[in-house]
Amino acid sequence: MIMKANKKRKKLSPMQRSNYRAFYFMMAPFLLLFIVYRLFPMIWGLYISFTNYSGFNMGSMANVGWKNYIRAFEDSQAMISLGRTFLIGIITIPASMVICNVMAIALSMKFKGVGILRTIFYIPSILPAVAVGTMWNGMFLRDGGVFNELVKLFGGEPINWLGYDYIFYSLILMLLWGAGGSVLNNISAIKNISTELIESARLDGAGNWGVIRHIILPMTAPMNYMAVVTGIISTLQMFAQPLMLSGVGMSSVPLQPVYTYMVHAYQQIFANLRFGYGLALTWIVFIIMMVLTLITRRIGDKMSDNIAT
Repeated sequence: MIMKANKKRKKLSPMQRSNYRAFYFMMAPFLLLFIVYRLFPMIWGLYISFTNYSGFNMGSMANVGWKNYIRAFEDSQAMISLGRTFLIGIITIPASMVICNVMAIALSMKFKGVGILRTIFYIPSILPAVAVGTMWNGMFLRDGGVFNELVKLFGGEPINWLGYDYIFYSLILMLLWGAGGSVLNNISAIKNISTELIESARLDGAGNWGVIRHIILPMTAPMNYMAVVTGIISTLQMFAQPLMLSGVGMSSVPLQPVYTYMVHAYQQIFANLRFGYGLALTWIVFIIMMVLTLITRRIGDKMSDNIAT
């Protein structure tokens, strides 16, 4: 009797069936596109990474096991470029967090023109990487570039910002220019903080720094955590910025100081036609992203627990 009652409860009404059919009908195009353009290429790329595929040997393609992955760790250029990419992230992610939080705190205040300033600081984060790299390449030019014109204005000699000695610092400066991507999220989080909480903290003797340290930063921690995760992912995926800043486009190799890991993977796939090895490089960086994201999440959860207690 109980089983029959359960079966009766699980039976869907005609209206529920209609709603389910409408839902799956609406979701079908997205699911189909996801399978065709995302899931299948990922699975195919994973398979190719275990083969000797070169783009033209489909008929004689053979499985090579873990050879491509082992080769990646034996490739000094791959490891050096990975270390260089980590160095860029170690510099830019914390610096971007500081810039973003300072701007968010300043722009959460009420004053004339604050809306325009918010838009100005947010615009760099929505511009395409190719456009940003091309624009900064023009600004860093030795002859006629904005930075060298400023140097000349103060009586200095033009600097080769895009040369071997300075291009790494030029890349860092360009990346920090787009640090305002999370400003609006942080401003929203600050706006949602209870004014009574801030007022009570001030009544207890907390100054501006005390309010920022003990209220604003803890309350905006989820936004900062999200910014760190996206920063890690975007740094490890960095590809177009070094190429455009170097002015070499997609067909050449940038200078060694800005030769990042994904540039090396691109070179292996499209310049050297080592599709299997190049895709193995991309899957290695994917695993690194997942591990770093999980570590960051653990740290974020512990920080949230400490704040809650």
